[in-house]
Amino acid sequence: MKPHSFSSAVICTWAGVAMIVSGCASTKMEDLFTGKDQTIATKESPSSNDSGDDSLVLSSENGAHSVGELVYKGMKLKNTQFDLPIEMNKAVEKWIDYFTGKGRERFKNYLERSEIFIPFLRPILKNAKAPEDLVYLAMIESGFNNNARSHARAVGAWQFITATGRRYGLDVNWWVDERRDVEKSTIAAVQYLKELNAMFGSWPLAAAAYNAGEAKIQRAIKRYKTSDFWELCTRKRRYLRLETKNYVPKLYAAAIISKNRTQFGFEESYSKIKNVNAALVSAEAEEPDDLERLPDQLDSDKAADAAAASAEKDDSDDVADVPQDPTIEITKDSPADPEEEAIIAPDSVETMLRDMSNPIRTPHVNKKGEVNGDILTEIEIPSPADLFKVSSAAGLTYMEFKSMNPELLRWVTPPDVQTYKIRIPLSQKEMFMKKYFDSSFEREVVFLNYKARKGDSPRRIAKRFGINPEPIAQMNHVSVRSNFVPGKMVELPIPSDFVRSIASLKSLDLIDPPSPRRRRHYRRHYRRRASSHHVRSRRPARQKQASSRPIHSSQAQSESKHHKKRL
Repeated sequence: MKPHSFSSAVICTWAGVAMIVSGCASTKMEDLFTGKDQTIATKESPSSNDSGDDSLVLSSENGAHSVGELVYKGMKLKNTQFDLPIEMNKAVEKWIDYFTGKGRERFKNYLERSEIFIPFLRPILKNAKAPEDLVYLAMIESGFNNNARSHARAVGAWQFITATGRRYGLDVNWWVDERRDVEKSTIAAVQYLKELNAMFGSWPLAAAAYNAGEAKIQRAIKRYKTSDFWELCTRKRRYLRLETKNYVPKLYAAAIISKNRTQFGFEESYSKIKNVNAALVSAEAEEPDDLERLPDQLDSDKAADAAAASAEKDDSDDVADVPQDPTIEITKDSPADPEEEAIIAPDSVETMLRDMSNPIRTPHVNKKGEVNGDILTEIEIPSPADLFKVSSAAGLTYMEFKSMNPELLRWVTPPDVQTYKIRIPLSQKEMFMKKYFDSSFEREVVFLNYKARKGDSPRRIAKRFGINPEPIAQMNHVSVRSNFVPGKMVELPIPSDFVRSIASLKSLDLIDPPSPRRRRHYRRHYRRRASSHHVRSRRPARQKQASSRPIHSSQAQSESKHHKKRL
């Protein structure tokens, strides 16, 4: 072989190898950010399914599949059917130990509520072509409690904050809070999770982004140049908080225990579903609906959290941008996949459950934490409507009706809409229709009118009555800061009935519950402490220097006079 022919052959060989390597790398990055559902293999299964065994491969569209053999401390689990990439590792085992040990009673309550919530949530996830095991995300978020509120002011079973809830079509204002509506909040959560999965191409990363935010996960991927959730959660990589690192293991542990209850010492079924009773609810109606939140970290992680407080700063200039698929456009108002727009559109709230063959009990939790499920039906009534009159026409107490319509925050439906859909038991529908829409039934709502004084504004009037100024400004079509003309009749969100309006504002749900205190995390700054120590050490020297200054003659005369007066 000639020298030039040999060198050309070597060059061709190296060029071919480079093309293969670059093709593999581009395929991985393309798969990471495409919106298509991917096939995810567990650690137990080989990366290439040469053996032809499809039982170890997960797909988010084909339902639950076996994830292979799951062993917890020598105990082989019976049910391994999941549609999430469930796996068993030290992080998951740690949370299984907590749920079956210190947090056993709390998790038992979650399992009791799950018997009402999961049959209602699974069809929504199935119709949206999302993994049905995402129902356990609501379990670790709120414990299946639609009245739950966190310290970060997240509300509902799926723990939406106000901005994210409005972003996905949920009404959040002084009158209603649809984050408490199980059906509407579930559809919003499914839409959000599917967008996150389309963005990252991984359900573990989508769940982590649901907790920390998509921007945080994107920066972590750029920082460490890996799209593996478990690689992002190593102890050496401290960019993500321990709450986010524990989020996916907590989700996996809840799913594993829920599908293998008896093996972990729980009952197979909890049939003691307690009915909503007004006497039980009224005693705690004034208390805030604090979230029964699972701990963000266990005791074994507190030492690691202290070390993570001194993490390195975010050097965004040194990291390369992550390429994204140009064919996918993620916006705040549109779904990630245009083909699925009809499935996860906001108007599908009314049609999502219409295809179900059998009626399903709608879950709701009262303020005491007791769960109930009734077969409810929706009825459209004129708005505003007095909920005391609506509940009496339906043969329910006020607190029973409010527990079935948890999104209604006040004693009346929103006055800025023409009609409003309420939910009552299906068995009470005929009686309600006859009584409420009878011509002799007084269903008109008359608000209290207040004669404005000089200098009165919505804020001043709200402070006088102990309510929020926003509904006053909204009902009278003014801004919160504007002043009323003296003598003008101002409409207030209080019933005109003198007995009800003066007796108690709390019974009318006019006073907002106190917002929970935020937990402040203080980080240790050793350098600042050292500098403050130096400042403190200088203070005594300054005082000595000030005391050694010469005393003026006027000051000495005043001190001598004061001494003579004492004598």
